[in-house]
Amino acid sequence: MNYNVTFKKPMVGFSTGSYENGEEAKIVKKAFLSDSSGSFFYKLLESIYNGFLKQSDVKQSKIEHFLILIDDEENIAKTYINELDFIGKAIPKKEVKKGDDIHKKDLAGITKLEIKDVDIPSNNGIIIFFQVGWKRALYFNLLPVESDNQLMNVEEELADIYEYLLFSELFDLEVIEKGYELGWFPFISIIGDRYENILNRLSENKDIEDTEKRIIDSVKENELDNMLKRWENSNLLNEHIEILEKGIERYKNDDFIASISCVWTRIEGVLRSFYESEEYPTQQKLSENIEALIENIAPSTYLPSQFKDYLKSYYFNNFNVEKGELQLSRNSISHGVAQIKDFDKKRALTGLLIIDQLVYYHKLYVSTS
Repeated sequence: MNYNVTFKKPMVGFSTGSYENGEEAKIVKKAFLSDSSGSFFYKLLESIYNGFLKQSDVKQSKIEHFLILIDDEENIAKTYINELDFIGKAIPKKEVKKGDDIHKKDLAGITKLEIKDVDIPSNNGIIIFFQVGWKRALYFNLLPVESDNQLMNVEEELADIYEYLLFSELFDLEVIEKGYELGWFPFISIIGDRYENILNRLSENKDIEDTEKRIIDSVKENELDNMLKRWENSNLLNEHIEILEKGIERYKNDDFIASISCVWTRIEGVLRSFYESEEYPTQQKLSENIEALIENIAPSTYLPSQFKDYLKSYYFNNFNVEKGELQLSRNSISHGVAQIKDFDKKRALTGLLIIDQLVYYHKLYVSTS
């Protein structure tokens, strides 16, 4: 259903609270909210329903999505309810053919969310509500109403919102940080149900040993083969690929000492391949450089800022011989003090996943440069 709502004066924002006559009122003109935003989310939905949707006779419980485009030149609000087709543009983690089923575990990120056959004028205000599974989002940008502001990058902003709903577990940063010291990060290769299981355990302060084992065992040979194909197609790894191939081959044969020795010693070299500054590439600068290169172009699932922190706390972790703090890291390996018990399957896998994460980052960086 679509129809026009006419008005004498356009809505330019939403009040953030209750105000008496004569009090200074605060108005929000652009925002994204979800169910987790609390009562303000529901108050806005009620206000929008009364102002634009109620005349449609569609019951609130039946509204799955709506779009309102506010044109202050024509004094109309074009309103769509439950008739939009959303088309997402995504980064797949595997080869995809026309007609293939796509699941959350197959996606590295969403880059655009288009609305089929709907023109969104840049000088209109926009209000949109949609759902991903049980999770709901409300986004509005009323800055263009009665001003010279323009809507920009709407499809990219909607993609960010869709990602937030689909991968909501990735945005509890406090829980994600708990995983760093245990060696885990929301690597693109394993985001989806597998990594969500780790986050669920961490959020409840429960042991993750059995969950780790299931994730490690779930990485089968075909997944490693697809990983190697990505690496072979990446110019980033030209100087490293022969050694990294050996790292995967040794991993497949349960020779984790050899796999770690091949892969972990090359990660810093791969980080240096990103580095273009004339300043000496310290470990801190190498980590921060990754964030600087892609933070403004990456889908939100790529988490470059958090990956920087992960590299510092896990891969570049320091050691202390006197205190017996000799956990496996670039530094403990290079200085010959890493303990043999730490050359295990989990650390061998996280080394492969770090390289794979960097390959995803590099592909994105090259495609937008």
